Amino acid sequence: MRLTSLLRARSARAAVFGAALLTAGALLAPVPAQATTAGMPIRVMGGDRQVTAAWGTVAGASGYTVHWGAGTSTAKVLHTTATTIRISGVANRTSYSVRVTADGVGAASNRVTATPSEYAPTSLTSVKAVPAGPNQIKVSWTGGGRARSIAVYVGSDSQTKTHHYATAWHPAALSSWIVTLPANLRGVLGAGTGNPVFVRVVQTNSTASTPRMEWNFDGTTKFRLSDVGPWTLAGAGNPGRDTSPVTVASWNAQSISASAGFSRANQWTARLPKVVANVENLKPDVIGFQELGTSRVDPACRNSPSHMSAGLYDCTEQYQTVQSKLASAATPYTNVRPDANAYVYQQAAAGNPTNYVDSSIFFRPDKVDLLDSGFISPRAIVGSQWPASYTDEAGVWAEFQTKDASARRFLVSSIHMPAGGTKEDPDVSTVRRNEGAKLAAWLDTLAASLGSDAGVGPLPIIATGDFNGNEVTDSDAAGLQMLADGYTDAAATLDRGDIRWATDNLTNGPDAVDDGYPKTAVPHLHIASRIDYVMLKGGITTSRYRNEVRYTTQSNGTRLFDSRYQGSDHDMQLAWLGIPDAAQS
Repeated sequence: MRLTSLLRARSARAAVFGAALLTAGALLAPVPAQATTAGMPIRVMGGDRQVTAAWGTVAGASGYTVHWGAGTSTAKVLHTTATTIRISGVANRTSYSVRVTADGVGAASNRVTATPSEYAPTSLTSVKAVPAGPNQIKVSWTGGGRARSIAVYVGSDSQTKTHHYATAWHPAALSSWIVTLPANLRGVLGAGTGNPVFVRVVQTNSTASTPRMEWNFDGTTKFRLSDVGPWTLAGAGNPGRDTSPVTVASWNAQSISASAGFSRANQWTARLPKVVANVENLKPDVIGFQELGTSRVDPACRNSPSHMSAGLYDCTEQYQTVQSKLASAATPYTNVRPDANAYVYQQAAAGNPTNYVDSSIFFRPDKVDLLDSGFISPRAIVGSQWPASYTDEAGVWAEFQTKDASARRFLVSSIHMPAGGTKEDPDVSTVRRNEGAKLAAWLDTLAASLGSDAGVGPLPIIATGDFNGNEVTDSDAAGLQMLADGYTDAAATLDRGDIRWATDNLTNGPDAVDDGYPKTAVPHLHIASRIDYVMLKGGITTSRYRNEVRYTTQSNGTRLFDSRYQGSDHDMQLAWLGIPDAAQS
């Protein structure tokens, strides 16, 4: 994962979070506790010359009376309609008691004591985060102390420093909050993106009217951050409606040339049966392959000119080896474009060299019917923005129809975006960004045209691919362009597995002889990066999503990659989808 560092000098950080506070403060609402008429759980905390208290909403209460005082006394009285209160002007290192009654209801809390202190806050013991509605997250925590105020950081990485914002400061006695993602972050972190949202709860014992936000523990400003809370999806959910179930996969099978210099166990001849075994074991209805195209099994092979003129090609291509094996498998698969090699030569003869077809789409004919298909030329769809020096990694599209009584049509594509993109090679980033935007629009047009031919509106779209960019950290990610065009991420579902491994295996184990082929499967501490995606448009729903990291667990708890299925340096992405009707024209 390429992380964008957002560390700043303190003054710059303060400016960033100052703006964030203004944005976020009005978007939040306190989390109501379970209403009660028999008792009122309250939380009381002592900070520097201040005591704060928080309690849950009581149904029917017209307000709340706070009884407080030094020691065991609760003779002093304050009134509020809120469910939190700050009591200022108290002495440090003196015990204070607080109890609350609900006006007009009769419910009352127990008396709770707290001792103000001028020292830095104590650590929180846990932080939890769960979806709470569209673009909302409920954050709750336990522990902590010696604080005047508390706030929540939200961000797209485990440090909450990328695509981030902070809530306003609130009384430190709170133990939960519902965070609503601001509009400017929903394109990256919102419901439908499939991207993780990380949270950190921060306490301060500063007496400043607007305490300065820090990135780390700071004793001088009496500031302490929690560990990162568990990731959450921001209000992900699946609307209930009539759909046809289809399982769709995306898998970069790694080209012959990419593994040519590897040990023999990881070259294509040895990997081919593992690729086939993985497909046969998982049995997706449709699978979009990347790096499975017109790469010759024998690089020295040359097609006979006379045979080519007759439309015959003597050299075996990589996609044909999988095509042959899966056609005769126990669960047979069909390749939508077995003529990929012919397409390359035909394009060259027409003066429009494609260079090679990089992707394929295979399907189970017992599950779906193939209606139409074609090739996708990135050079053609991007146009003048495509650099002349770049190869044209052609993709594939296919129109399918479900075999159930509903006979629903849908469009699938598979494509491989250019890899790389650094400060030394900025063109790759630009090309990838342009290709993502143009591909989204091109598929929209194709879906509308196919739907029109069938007398319906635009067909639902499933775009599979290795986009070579992570939506969370890379501003050039093609997925972000597709999200902006109205696509959603199939991974935006609560039933989502093996997300602590990256979708490619370069960082998923410490003992790889060849890049991307470790023996030990070691999960990352938090959610790992993704460059392989299944993107959706047209009302398709996801009920389940898996990053299919195939491993076995040993008696000592060690996870080992299952060598029977380790046919690539990437893991298959598998989504259980619901195909709706195309909109009526």
